[in-house]
Amino acid sequence: MIVVVRIQSQTDSPMLWDEVVSRKEQLQGILGGNGKILYISKRHNCNEASIFMHVANTAALGDFIAGHLAKIRGVDAVWLLNMLKPAFFASPPDVDEMERYTVTLKADPKKLTGIYDNLFSLELPPDTHMTYLAYTFHLFGDCLQFSLVTRNGAKLQEYIKNTVGSMPGVLHTTTRKIEKTALFVRHGEWKKYISQTTGVNWNDKYTMERLWK
Repeated sequence: MIVVVRIQSQTDSPMLWDEVVSRKEQLQGILGGNGKILYISKRHNCNEASIFMHVANTAALGDFIAGHLAKIRGVDAVWLLNMLKPAFFASPPDVDEMERYTVTLKADPKKLTGIYDNLFSLELPPDTHMTYLAYTFHLFGDCLQFSLVTRNGAKLQEYIKNTVGSMPGVLHTTTRKIEKTALFVRHGEWKKYISQTTGVNWNDKYTMERLWK
């Protein structure tokens, strides 16, 4: 299962980032064979750090969050998003030169399947690429989240508002810019990890190993 653990600090959010990045080897060692920390990101104007992880043992995840992430100095809240039916898409070679955004959708529950399918095959504006899509169900009504990279943030936000926002069943869209991202897993390491992990079925066209080249 892919999850996003958001740790928040109302007083010193930069410290959260520094603590996780500087202790990534230690944190991965604690998690051990129960999963893999993939990357960390920070949304613009949010007092938090979002830690993306693959976990095979939910009990170990609970212990990891409660026993370690929640005890990082400055943490005053923890939020968990489950990424259900995640699809990961290959990024362009120049992805590091592009802006990143996440989009959360509030939707009519009866139309979720159609919305997911529409997003999966969405025809995006030029120089814009989807990186992941998943059901999250993290709030009442907030059911889907996806991420994109683009060269034109203003045009992307207009597109989300007018095109995605007008899809049947979509009630509201929230778009946030990703301020920064730090990768914990590189292509070769992920390929080795996923090949040794059982119980996870990946579509060859949309494997995590193609997310970052």
